[in-house]
Amino acid sequence: MPFTVATVDQTAEMLGVSTRSVRRWIDDGSLPAFRIHGHLLRIKVADIEALLEPVTS
Repeated sequence: MPFTVATVDQTAEMLGVSTRSVRRWIDDGSLPAFRIHGHLLRIKVADIEALLEPVTS
């Protein structure tokens, strides 16, 4: 089943953060990502949206 993906730049814009923050989250495993063509990073939109879910206490 296909899924929608975003670039690092698009992800940063969606979350209102810098691309450096997005890359740091990818590097530390907080944000799953995958490479296409060996070097291009892509992030599933569903994984980005998961970061936006409200925290319940």
